[in-house]
Amino acid sequence: MLNRFRNFLSAPEAKASRTARQIALEPGGRARWTPRDYAALAREGYTKNAIVHRAVRLVAESIGGLSFVLYEGASERDAHPLLDLLARPNPRQDGASLMETITAHLLLAGNAYVEAVALQGDLAGEGAQSNVSSPHLVVRVGC
Repeated sequence: MLNRFRNFLSAPEAKASRTARQIALEPGGRARWTPRDYAALAREGYTKNAIVHRAVRLVAESIGGLSFVLYEGASERDAHPLLDLLARPNPRQDGASLMETITAHLLLAGNAYVEAVALQGDLAGEGAQSNVSSPHLVVRVGC
């Protein structure tokens, strides 16, 4: 027991190398940042990350599952061209899919763009459509 106490209080051992001092060097390389464009950020953050993908899908599916109610004045309307447009915005999508796409774009890019298309210039008329444009393809002109 006394020996342990002496070893504890004594100076630490001195170690030496026969060759010389050695330093370990490691090439750190360069930082590889994701390019700052929507496609690259969506690919890295959404497609390759299961947690982000699931979180965005949960929010988007929740928003897509909402039902819309239209009021004109104080009365609720059951039939209206706007409700028809929200239920079937274009031939390739239903209303839930459109809202999911808009929500995903908002969460991933911070912006969502919907293009309204009307055949006779009246969005409430027959043949009106709404299409979602990808945020990285839309360019703002003037402000």
